[in-house]
Amino acid sequence: MVPEVCAALDKQFANSQAETRSASEAAAIGSILGRYRIFMKLAEFLGLVAVVAIGLVAANTAAMSIRERQSEIAVMRSIGFPSGVILSLLVGESLIVALSGGVIGCGVAFGLFKVSRSTLMPLAICLIACSSFCVGGDPGRGGAHRFV
Repeated sequence: MVPEVCAALDKQFANSQAETRSASEAAAIGSILGRYRIFMKLAEFLGLVAVVAIGLVAANTAAMSIRERQSEIAVMRSIGFPSGVILSLLVGESLIVALSGGVIGCGVAFGLFKVSRSTLMPLAICLIACSSFCVGGDPGRGGAHRFV
């Protein structure tokens, strides 16, 4: 039914000063999202770069932690702790720090997601829609847009 209505509207305004190019809402949203596809790819790439950088920083921090504790490790070795126990203590401490940081980070992200979903997302969608209508609604280049 939607294609017939679109065709009827376009036919009614054909060869007039304000020709129309009608489309369904789904087609219009697809067109809007298609314009922002390159930005989405760029955001994915930047996210990957950030994850790699964070991984390198975490590895460097772990290595510095071990280097700074060489004297403690030496004392534990001289007291008689086996290497496996010392390694288990260091790995266990690292796991506790990592898991607690991960839980706190996930909790904060979940809270921000819940807040942004109810307040920021409708605003972002309105801004994207308004910017695409401003760009795409030039009567000299195909006419005004009508959404059915």
